[in-house]
Amino acid sequence: MNPYTAIAFVFVASVNVFAQVPPRPTIPELVSRQTEGPVVLIQIVELVPEPLDTLIKTADLILYGVVSRNVTYLSEDERDLFTDSTIMPIRVVVQRNVSTSARPGLPAPVVVKRWGGQAVINGIQVSQEQRNLRAFTAGEEVFLFLVYDASSQKYQLQGGLSGAFAVAGGRLQDLVHHQFYKKFDGMAVDQLVPEIQRTASGVIR
Repeated sequence: MNPYTAIAFVFVASVNVFAQVPPRPTIPELVSRQTEGPVVLIQIVELVPEPLDTLIKTADLILYGVVSRNVTYLSEDERDLFTDSTIMPIRVVVQRNVSTSARPGLPAPVVVKRWGGQAVINGIQVSQEQRNLRAFTAGEEVFLFLVYDASSQKYQLQGGLSGAFAVAGGRLQDLVHHQFYKKFDGMAVDQLVPEIQRTASGVIR
């Protein structure tokens, strides 16, 4: 396989779409057009960052944890890849509605479903990348604001993008490429947690 041969498709997601467009080809269809080299699909989303107060008030689960593994698979219509990231909680900061404990005192793993990932389809490497927010890496620490999706029985990032941070040395690192989130770079987790808990304590749900 020639490592420099690739086919890339860029599509933009926006809330203001009025023209009807033909459906995208499925990933297996794209792969069938390739004889070698990876297929790269890039999504550029119109990002509207959620303020911290909003993230806190609308999250079903806010946690600090470690990514233990990532599993990528085709969507039902075969036009997208999705990745389930298993998060082992280090600290559950806020929990509403849905239990994350397998039994008392032992936080259960949390599965976070995200668009994109990497997989081999019919012998061809396929990557779907969300340009605004990189994929989670197995073994890294993360701080996440999550909402529960009852249909899949998995958690998701708010709006698909908001509220995701890496943690190194106990301090946040920006994962979302937007100026709004730069102010959290370098903030200590121990500094953010009390602020979250104060805000969350005043929310009635």
